[in-house]
Amino acid sequence: MPTDSPPDTDDDRSSESDTTPGPWELTLEDLRTLEASLEADGWDVIATQAGHTSPMPPDSGASDRAGFVMVLPGETADQIVAAIETGQFEEYDVFHRGVGDRMYVVVQYRSPTSTQAVLLAGSYRFQYLEPVREAAAADGGLEIRLKRLDGTHVGSFYHEEYEQFFLEKS
Repeated sequence: MPTDSPPDTDDDRSSESDTTPGPWELTLEDLRTLEASLEADGWDVIATQAGHTSPMPPDSGASDRAGFVMVLPGETADQIVAAIETGQFEEYDVFHRGVGDRMYVVVQYRSPTSTQAVLLAGSYRFQYLEPVREAAAADGGLEIRLKRLDGTHVGSFYHEEYEQFFLEKS
């Protein structure tokens, strides 16, 4: 099971005190709250935090589409592969907060026909967003690529309506 430590950064911990949750801890609370709410409504939920999340412009070599790569834990990756094989995830929402130079997100995918939901928490730096935004606008879409730590492709979600991923930091 993943730990509650922040992914790939050391600058997003609480600065006020050890009892004040930082932005990553708040993001994980959001993940758990969404998970509990969906489960209470009868959804089968897979919820996880990405070990690493990175904006990827198409010229990065990861894909010919702009998007994000999220690296997932092994057992969760297996569950998501099975969910993608059995359900069409037609609905999604992006919940995020910008703090400092980072964006903290929970992406929620829902398949109403199978009542399956996938929740993915991640964090990435704002500085890498503009090339992805520009490419998504030029291409008319954005891809979320899910991978295992060894780089094996788990699945992808494509979004023609991608603007939710690019709300500005406050």
